[in-house]
Amino acid sequence: NAYDLHAWGDNQFVVRATGGFWFITKVDGTGYPIEGMMLPAGSSHWVPIGSTAAQLSQEQSDPVQELEAENTSLKQRIDELESRLLALEALMQSRGGDQE
Repeated sequence: NAYDLHAWGDNQFVVRATGGFWFITKVDGTGYPIEGMMLPAGSSHWVPIGSTAAQLSQEQSDPVQELEAENTSLKQRIDELESRLLALEALMQSRGGDQE
């Protein structure tokens, strides 16, 4: 890469790994990684390697699923508020028609 990389402060460890980053903490008899963490290319979400996946999946929820659930809840609330607004507008029109 033609761009310099540097630390912005004291005691920092700065790495550029645009293809992803792996911390391997255990390998099997053939050298295949079986424990650790991986940061996939273009991501800011660590992915466990090996048995830590089950443990972390219970501790950390999936941010995409959280956002989908939040969006569903917000959509339901918007639909409810739009319905109430239409009812209010109808009520105001009927009262305006009574006064004419």
